[in-house]
Amino acid sequence: MAGDITLVSGSSGTFVGCIHTGGTFTNNSFGWLVVFQDINNVGQAWFGKAKIYNQASGQESILTSRVAFVPDANATFEVGSAAQTIIFANPVAANRTIILSTTNAVAGNRFRFVRTNAATGAFTIDIGGLFSLRQNEWCEVEYDSTTWRLINRGYADRGNEQVDGTFGVTGVVTFDTDLAITSGGTGASTAADARTNLGLVIGTNVQAYDSDLAALAATASAGMYTVTGVGTSAVRTITGTANQITVTNGDGVSANPTLSIPNTFTVPDDLTVTDRSVLTGLVGIGTSSLNAFDKVTIGGTLPTSSSFTQAININGTIPAATTIAYGGFISGPSTEAAAFTCANINHFSASDVVLGGGSSVTTQRGYQVAAMVSGTNIRGFEGNIASGANRYNLYMVGTADNYLAGSVGVGVVVSASAKINVGGTLPTSGTNTQGINNAGVIPAGTTSTALNFNSAPSTAVAAFTLNTLNHFRATDVSLGAGSAVTFQYGYVAQDLTSAASQNIGFLSFQNSGTSRWAFYSAGTATSIFTGKVILGGSSESNVFKMALQGSSTGDTTTRGFMNNQTIASDVTSIYAGYHSIVNTAAAAFTLG
Repeated sequence: MAGDITLVSGSSGTFVGCIHTGGTFTNNSFGWLVVFQDINNVGQAWFGKAKIYNQASGQESILTSRVAFVPDANATFEVGSAAQTIIFANPVAANRTIILSTTNAVAGNRFRFVRTNAATGAFTIDIGGLFSLRQNEWCEVEYDSTTWRLINRGYADRGNEQVDGTFGVTGVVTFDTDLAITSGGTGASTAADARTNLGLVIGTNVQAYDSDLAALAATASAGMYTVTGVGTSAVRTITGTANQITVTNGDGVSANPTLSIPNTFTVPDDLTVTDRSVLTGLVGIGTSSLNAFDKVTIGGTLPTSSSFTQAININGTIPAATTIAYGGFISGPSTEAAAFTCANINHFSASDVVLGGGSSVTTQRGYQVAAMVSGTNIRGFEGNIASGANRYNLYMVGTADNYLAGSVGVGVVVSASAKINVGGTLPTSGTNTQGINNAGVIPAGTTSTALNFNSAPSTAVAAFTLNTLNHFRATDVSLGAGSAVTFQYGYVAQDLTSAASQNIGFLSFQNSGTSRWAFYSAGTATSIFTGKVILGGSSESNVFKMALQGSSTGDTTTRGFMNNQTIASDVTSIYAGYHSIVNTAAAAFTLG
């Protein structure tokens, strides 16, 4: 019957196998007839021949059916003259090539190649360009009427290789019962039962086909697997940016990827940091040339826009929660816990600009406060250092001039009517207090005039009349509760007798004229002149306590001394226009 397989036992050591595919069994009326003879000593050699008839094509092929052990060499194998199973059992000394000839080959012809454990060596045996045979491997090839193709491969049984002499069957093989799994079947008649018996139930034992999983299975490269679409994928590798992000094990093959910031970090353009950032090392902005003593260094060519350049610009918005203080720049360092002395701490330092070739600077300012108008109290500079030895709120050690365009208050706020206003509690030392002390050294170049106090005001360009101009004014002291003053002097000239060729306590160059007075004492208090008084001249004489000198001109009437007083009404006893009371000194002498 069509599809039957019949194995017939022949004489001793002989097996006859035939496959009947249709019609009456005759020599020339079957699809395949295979006859094996002298099948002895399996695993070493099979002797005999097989005739293969193909009814459809009328071709006949003779296959020498035996096992052959071949030497280590390149070779060509042809159907009919070569063994069906070729065994390589010798060490392989070089890569070998086996050529599969198509001569005498018909569809269904097979070769089986076995490389045993004894065929050592790192070299391969190329089987017709279909498979590279290595130690302990086997493969089967079959001719499909056009070319040889690889149909099976596996690992050889080390030292006891069994040869499978089964040929492929064309047609349908029908079994009365389900072929058991142990016999190479599935033990089932349906695909679902077969999957259950084999432990291949979809969704339970195995994953159903999925295009994404198929894409994953087709991935051959190492790296991070990424789904790029339905049924598509790609392998990605984490990469960094030079001098910004360093990536180690970016493909994740050797270990987990590690991202780090290099020691030399280049900040990208227009970097925006929205949260806190901590940099523990040295920081260079625009430069990589860092000094070991500079935490932050700004270098390189600074940016410019609209002819302006700013190295640091603080232009943020002060949040509404800030109700106590805002500090645009705060310096509050601390010293290390160690015994040492820091010679200078400069919270802010400005040094001279270094001019490049051909460049110049018109105005250089160490510190500038722009015009500020917002706020109840506006202070361009404020020092809050308490008084004490070697403490100064403002200390200018340079010899350059100082310019203050506004009014100045010393010890007190400024006065709207005073350019310099001195107030508050004045300092004291050794029971002495001085509101203003001028004890400067007159330089050697001053050979004409030295003015310790000079008043030379001018009036504004406007039509107005100033009622009184006092170049120097002394007003009565305001006594605090419980205090007293013994002597109060409007103007004091200390003893000047030994300091100069001529020593004058008070000097007036006022020339005579209408309403002009060299000395004008409008008060009614008594005036005391302990020394000699000379009127009209400068020739000092030991004879006169008061002397009238010079010439009196300018009028038809001249008087050396004139008494034109009005006697008050309460003078009722004596009036003396000139009263002289003279006493002699307590000494023995005779007035001549």
